[in-house]
Amino acid sequence: MEKVGFSVPQKIPEEYVNKVTEAIQSTSPEKIPQQFMTFLKMYDQFKVDVAVTGDSGSGKSTLINALLGVNHDAKGAAPTGVVETTMEPKVYQYPNCPLKYDMQKLKDTFKKEAPEIKREVFPFFLASLFSGDWWKQRTIMRQALQNGKINEKDVPDLKSLCKTFDVASGTGKLKTTLEALENFQLDVAVLGESRSGVTTLLNGLIRQQNATFCSAHAKTPATSTHYPNVRFWDMSGIENILENSLEEMTEILDTFDFYLLIVSEWKRARHLDLARVIQKLQKKYHFVQTKIDCHLQAQEDLCCPETEILDGLRAQCAEELQRAKLDNSQLFLINSLDRKDFDFVSLESVLGSDLDTIRISAFAYYVDIIVKNKKQAQSSCQIL
Repeated sequence: MEKVGFSVPQKIPEEYVNKVTEAIQSTSPEKIPQQFMTFLKMYDQFKVDVAVTGDSGSGKSTLINALLGVNHDAKGAAPTGVVETTMEPKVYQYPNCPLKYDMQKLKDTFKKEAPEIKREVFPFFLASLFSGDWWKQRTIMRQALQNGKINEKDVPDLKSLCKTFDVASGTGKLKTTLEALENFQLDVAVLGESRSGVTTLLNGLIRQQNATFCSAHAKTPATSTHYPNVRFWDMSGIENILENSLEEMTEILDTFDFYLLIVSEWKRARHLDLARVIQKLQKKYHFVQTKIDCHLQAQEDLCCPETEILDGLRAQCAEELQRAKLDNSQLFLINSLDRKDFDFVSLESVLGSDLDTIRISAFAYYVDIIVKNKKQAQSSCQIL
């Protein structure tokens, strides 16, 4: 049997790889993941403060309420009136809500420009915390801790990272790292036996009808605007992957960031074998039972309600997962040909949320790997 070998294309452009590795080449390898996780989590949670200014009575509070999508007398609304009502700065959270007239244009502008503004502002914010005038640093640090922009426990890691990136001399390296994060490609493997519905599931996820995908071995992933910077890989034929040694199988699976495992027959339970390997990699996955419509058709002779059949199938799957000690996993029952049927919408919702959650850790892990590989290559060259 020929070994199944596979590696995904580079996850970020080469220019970013070089700049990021150059910026942190002096950092101890064991410190990179923790420092990056602290930095990136803080960036993910960082709130940009937008000031609404104008003369007294010019409608600042009215504009804020319009952006918030609330009436002037609603709870949490900015106070309005015929006389000056706002005597001091106050914070209002910007929600996701429909707006009217040119408010929608303003909202669209915020949505378009906010990521770029955040990438610009955040490095300057960190630089102000750990460089420049000591008294100014102390004042900004105290305010940042008070308003929740940073946590005190994260300060040592952030300080060390800012020293590594030499923010005292400029914020260019931090900006480059954040740009690399924005361009980072998550790789999702959809694994199933031959003819298990892998391609049909991919069609449903990227919302195309009868699209044809090359296998992962051809290095042609499926992409969709519904999942920005995510590459889906058709990994049908898992029976071939499982013929590799455990070490080779682990190497194949480790190239991906997330996994959708199509449930095979429980007697063979190949999806369980894959799940165990993925668990050892400390990565996330979901089980998907495809062709539920076919399963229901096969049970027509039982004259049972559809809900009862589905409940029985869920109970059976839950029992099998519990027996395999994988009961903390989620299982979705779907008909890939109809996105409105069964659990397909839930799968999309959970998948989108999970991919957003793992993006930071996957990026930190990837940077850690490329830095270590680069240092090993340099060491080899020095020996030669």
